[in-house]
Amino acid sequence: NERDTMMLEGEVFQSKSRETSSLVSLTAPFAPPSSRPENYTGGNLLGRWTRAISDRSDLALQFYYDRFNRDSFELLEHLNTFDLDFQHHIALGKRNDLVWGAGVRLVNHDSTSLDSSPVHFEPRGESLQLFSIFAQDEIILVNNRLRLMVGTKLEHIKEQEQQEIFGPVQPSVRLLWTPRANQT
Repeated sequence: NERDTMMLEGEVFQSKSRETSSLVSLTAPFAPPSSRPENYTGGNLLGRWTRAISDRSDLALQFYYDRFNRDSFELLEHLNTFDLDFQHHIALGKRNDLVWGAGVRLVNHDSTSLDSSPVHFEPRGESLQLFSIFAQDEIILVNNRLRLMVGTKLEHIKEQEQQEIFGPVQPSVRLLWTPRANQT
């Protein structure tokens, strides 16, 4: 409708192949060829909702989920990623355009392999949590000629069985000069 927009999209995939490789062995035959199947499957889903609050303000909420599975070289791997982002845009007065928001990303990686497999992931499983907040203000210094953008982002990372890491504050300052309508 005039206030709300929703979007949903996704995809799934499957791929099967065979790979011939030579594994080095200390006993004869020293490098016998081996033909192994490889299977890859997965999919993702993306959804976004936006709402116009007024001519000068809007909200957006987006989620994303991705799953990837690999079965190759006697190695099973699963990767799940979930992402959620919120953003609010508001024009303040005639010269300021503020955008702020927050997000969370969760990643879970799990792998298993046979003891005889030549390939192993260490650690076999791992999870990561990433939290972030940000703000940016675009300030018009001279109409249609000069704009200043200042912003910052703060991240907080938590890894499985690791201590939490507070990411550095990531400041940003940019100056945009537009001498002509077709040059910046």
